[in-house]
Amino acid sequence: MMDENLYFIHSLEYTHRHCSIMGAHILQKTLFLAAFVSGVIVMADDNEDFITSLLCVSSSGNQELCEQFFVCNNMMGKKYTDAYTECLGKSLPNGPGNCSETEQLYGSDPIIRAVNYCIMDKTNDGENNWTMDKEMDNFKNCMVNLGKTCEAQKGN
Repeated sequence: MMDENLYFIHSLEYTHRHCSIMGAHILQKTLFLAAFVSGVIVMADDNEDFITSLLCVSSSGNQELCEQFFVCNNMMGKKYTDAYTECLGKSLPNGPGNCSETEQLYGSDPIIRAVNYCIMDKTNDGENNWTMDKEMDNFKNCMVNLGKTCEAQKGN
């Protein structure tokens, strides 16, 4: 009877230690997955914020805002500028339009998204998109400010 009790106690200790180790591994994997998903959501949010800003500017009818977009555009890194030129040529062979009461800079939301996805496809290194590239920080900051300016002007 004593041997059976000792065996039972050792079994419980082993099970407890084994479950604790497994629990720690599961917790680590869960935290890693949560951090990864959060990073993907942040990248997606940053890209969607960019599209929202560009849609505002493109449809604003304000040529000064559109010209400011091109100032921001000149802040892109070379690989992004090259991709932009190629992708824009596919979607808008005649180039961007003007911002006026009758014309949008990029024509429509689907064209803006097509150019954006094309650029992302050409520049994505498999791990990050443009929103995570330090080379694009100045462009990203410029677009955030331009988007805020555009939204403020829309509100007036």
